[in-house]
Amino acid sequence: MIVARLSRSDAADLLVDEQRSNVAELREELSAKRARLDALALDFADGLLTRSQPQTATQRLRSRIGEIEAEMADTARADILGDLVRAEDVREAWEALGRSRQRAVIDTLAVVRVRLKLSSENPPSLIPVIV
Repeated sequence: MIVARLSRSDAADLLVDEQRSNVAELREELSAKRARLDALALDFADGLLTRSQPQTATQRLRSRIGEIEAEMADTARADILGDLVRAEDVREAWEALGRSRQRAVIDTLAVVRVRLKLSSENPPSLIPVIV
């Protein structure tokens, strides 16, 4: 479940510090910058821009997007999840982590509760539940 969640396209949102007062403004600016990147590609494809124009604009937009993402990030979450969120292959990155780091990721993303399953036919057993 953890690897699947970190593999989603919106995994970078897990790094956001929702308690910051300006997160909504930053999210809006981030969305606008990403839309401009998409528009650049279309304008180039339609022949409205020279080869160098979208390259220069893309570099500037990506730079600002990185700044916005860093500003929105919760430092502790970024330290724990950052490598996984940015990984090309999340499963491979996950498996390369040590157990203590995997536990830190799980603690950051999930609440694990262990429930005792009682049954008259079988002895009690523990069932882990990830919420």
